Amino acid sequence: MSTPERSVREPKAALVNAALGILFVMVLVVMAAQYEAQGRLWVFDAAVGAAVCVIALGRERHRGGAAALGLVVAGAAAVIARFAHLPGEPGAAAVLGLLVLGGSAVWALAWRQAVAVAVAGLALMAAGLLTVEAPSTRSGSG
Repeated sequence: MSTPERSVREPKAALVNAALGILFVMVLVVMAAQYEAQGRLWVFDAAVGAAVCVIALGRERHRGGAAALGLVVAGAAAVIARFAHLPGEPGAAAVLGLLVLGGSAVWALAWRQAVAVAVAGLALMAAGLLTVEAPSTRSGSG
């Protein structure tokens, strides 16, 4: 990339990352408050979401590697959540971060790598549905 292109692109990328950072923080705070209000454990979801969002904010240097790392973090969280009976992972913030990572990778990578990232993302989302536990319903005894 030439110097004039870089000088125009860097402020735009910084602005996009700043907006994404604000959005990520808002989603993390809202979801943590929602889980807390429901009496659910929110710390694990917030930590996973924060990790994936930080990876998404640093995606510019190596888009494919960032996407792969985000998928690994979210996949590990899904496995842990499943066996520890925690809220379904990936949570909202992690999904948002994965969407940013996946979109960025698909946009920048060669088509075979892009397909691999997309398929891995879809597989993770499908597997994430398995970690969601239905809320218990309490029927009153009459």
